Amino acid sequence: MDKLIKKIWIIMLVLALFLVVSFFIDQQTVLSIQKLRNPILDNIILILSLEKIQFGFIILMVILVAVLFLLIKKKRKVFFPAALATGITFGLVYALKEIVSRVRPDSFFGLNNSINALGSSFPSSHAAIVFVLLPFIWKNYPKLRYVWLVYAIFIAFSRIWFGVHYLSDVIAGAFLGLLIGFLFNIKK
Repeated sequence: MDKLIKKIWIIMLVLALFLVVSFFIDQQTVLSIQKLRNPILDNIILILSLEKIQFGFIILMVILVAVLFLLIKKKRKVFFPAALATGITFGLVYALKEIVSRVRPDSFFGLNNSINALGSSFPSSHAAIVFVLLPFIWKNYPKLRYVWLVYAIFIAFSRIWFGVHYLSDVIAGAFLGLLIGFLFNIKK
């Protein structure tokens, strides 16, 4: 268990360092990624990130948590902690959004946007939610570990791609989500 906790602390420290560095390159990152955008890639990313469906991302997360942790009998005991961790993460993210009130990059730079994001930019709720579930999936579904990690990174990247978040927003969301997910998965 001590090795696991040590690894978790290292991961969180590295993410915290990335977060600090990302504040210095936020604007350049968004503007550089915006130069890569084109209608074909926009549509592919819109479809894969479920942004074309109203509340598609939220619906997917609810269905996923229900299927992985509620419908599978051996995993039912994980449902409540996963749902609680997700709820706490969601609440903290929206509290931070109200406190920080960071203007989204699309509004700040006047970017042409394919999606409508509401509220403040910091931190990314999408990143926080996919990353809070990562420790639960990592622990309970070893075969899905890397699939979920890639999906989580993709979702975080898509938020920068569409200009609704800065790099620091998605790193902060990932950090918060992972921290809460790890706290719910450390056995005493």
